[in-house]
Amino acid sequence: MFKHSQYVPILKWKQGERIAIRHLREDIKDKLCPVFMVLPNNEAENFIQEVIHEWGENRAFYMDFHSSFSDFIEQNTFISSLLSGDQKIAPIPIVSPNKNEEYFEIIKDSFSMLDHGIAIRLTIQDFDDAVSVITDILDQTGNLSNQSIDLIIDLGQILLPTDVIKSFASVVNDLLSKVSVFKFRRTIVCGSSFPESLSVRQGKISSILRIEWAVWKEVIKKFPDTEFGDYGADDPKDPTIDHVVTMVPTIRYTHDESWYIVRGTYDRRAPYDYAQFHKLSKILIAQDAIYCGKDFSNGDLRIFECANKTCSVTKCNHGNLSTWVQIAVNHHLTYVALQASSSASS
Repeated sequence: MFKHSQYVPILKWKQGERIAIRHLREDIKDKLCPVFMVLPNNEAENFIQEVIHEWGENRAFYMDFHSSFSDFIEQNTFISSLLSGDQKIAPIPIVSPNKNEEYFEIIKDSFSMLDHGIAIRLTIQDFDDAVSVITDILDQTGNLSNQSIDLIIDLGQILLPTDVIKSFASVVNDLLSKVSVFKFRRTIVCGSSFPESLSVRQGKISSILRIEWAVWKEVIKKFPDTEFGDYGADDPKDPTIDHVVTMVPTIRYTHDESWYIVRGTYDRRAPYDYAQFHKLSKILIAQDAIYCGKDFSNGDLRIFECANKTCSVTKCNHGNLSTWVQIAVNHHLTYVALQASSSASS
């Protein structure tokens, strides 16, 4: 069922994120309407079955293509397959100025399949001409009512000093004032300030301010119906792992207005030995003011279990980097869904 006042995380459709979604409680899923970012190696048929398995039948979600999926012909083939027949899924396709003419034609031809409408996605590059950009998109989408259209304002990677957060929020508010004339069904402001690379202390807990949350909190003072979105516990950039880059065991943990980072060390003699996740988990769960407890989410339970077990010769539960993406995302989605819901109602 489609609901208003939902948290909108933008998630790359990768294994760690998919498993994190699978293990969300049903009441938490009800508080989300995620954007699933399709990657170049995703195939439409597999994507449909994975969404049903991980997210659920006929549960609404936004769908767009990650910037690394740049082949327009393949995008058109994918969206056409997604919107053909009764697939037991409830996608809300995202349209934006960079979509090609055929893509818009596919959307128009599929109106009867779009029970939950569509979404328009604007980036910072569209701010100056937002009204004309939206008008052009509406002309290309045809006769769909604006009350069946959502507006996603994607701030992308937010690299701001904390002393300009209010000024930046004012820029967003100016945009919201301009586009309010369209009276869209819902408006979401999202972005990510999670760094592409981490430079934090090893073996200690460090914190990073969630600037997108701080910006949204300023925005809703003037536009209280604006909904919150982010990029989960991640940055918006290229999803591929460069194995030339040193991969250091790291726990990402969301609490209050910050991410808390517990970072391990790199051992060149054993670059893929992640046993130190046991030690890192112990450091985190010892922080009573931060750790939410093992019953808070599946991710929190996994952290607790890892902290309270040491490796044996035959079996261990410390996982690998993908496992800890799953853990971080599952906790983050649970925490922010509840946080955004509480903020929206207060």
